[in-house]
Amino acid sequence: MESIERIHRNEDFAFALLWSPIPMISWIFPFIGHLAIADSTGVASDFQGPYYVGDKGFLAFGRATRVLTLDVSKLEGKPIFSFLLFLYF
Repeated sequence: MESIERIHRNEDFAFALLWSPIPMISWIFPFIGHLAIADSTGVASDFQGPYYVGDKGFLAFGRATRVLTLDVSKLEGKPIFSFLLFLYF
């Protein structure tokens, strides 16, 4: 059986920081949540467990409820941003 790897892309999330609430913890402390970063194609990457980085575009605690788009107009090259994310994660 061949495994199919799904990658969720959202072009609206390109060059963005994504935040999602953590159930029960965010209900009591609304400023605590889960943070992810999206590359130039809109694929989100986040830490989803010990020594595991989820980079298929799905966040560990559900959909992002807040999005902060980074201003990349000051960067010399957009591919560099994605390459550095690839090396880091």
